[in-house]
Amino acid sequence: GEVNYQQVESRLKAALAGEPQHYELQMQVPGSDEVQFKDVAYAPHRLADGSIAGCSVLVVDITESKRIQEALAENEERLRLAAEFTGFGLYDVDLASGSVYCSDALKKLICLQASDPVPRRVLRIEEPVHPDDRDRVREVFQRSLDPDQKRGIDVEHRIVRPNGKVRWIHVRGRTVF
Repeated sequence: GEVNYQQVESRLKAALAGEPQHYELQMQVPGSDEVQFKDVAYAPHRLADGSIAGCSVLVVDITESKRIQEALAENEERLRLAAEFTGFGLYDVDLASGSVYCSDALKKLICLQASDPVPRRVLRIEEPVHPDDRDRVREVFQRSLDPDQKRGIDVEHRIVRPNGKVRWIHVRGRTVF
C-alpha cells in the first residue's frame, strides 16, 4: 500500500543515485492485521562510464525469525524476573573457550556488582567454597566432567563471601558435551 511505498521510496531513490541500501522493513499486509518483516537490500548497477543503469533488489521474509527473537526476549525477561524475585543465580562456563557468564543475582550472592567481570578465582573450588566443603564439592564437579557418568551437579554447600560471612547455597547444573 501507500504507507509501505513511502517507507521504501527514499531508499530506492538513494540506490538509483548509486548508494547501496540495506534495511529492515516492517509492513502491514494489505487487507489484514498481519504485520510482516522483510530484510531488504538494493544494489545499484553501474555501467562502465559510472552511470547507474538500475538496481537489483533482494527481499527476504524474516517475519518468523523476528517472532522467534521476540519470544526469546520475552522468555529471557521472564527468567530474569524469576531469578531476581527468587534470588537464584545462573552461571554458564564454556570449558573450551574459558568464557564465563554469571547472572546479576549470582554476582550479588558472591558480593560482586552487576557490572563487575567475574574474576577467574571465583571459578576455582578454593574460592568461594567453604574450606570444610571443598573436597566434596570438587568431587561433584569432577564427576560432572566425565561423559560416561552422565551425572549433573547437585550439591549443597557453604560459601565464604569476601566480607567473611558464610552462606549456604544449593548448586544444580549439568555438563553439556
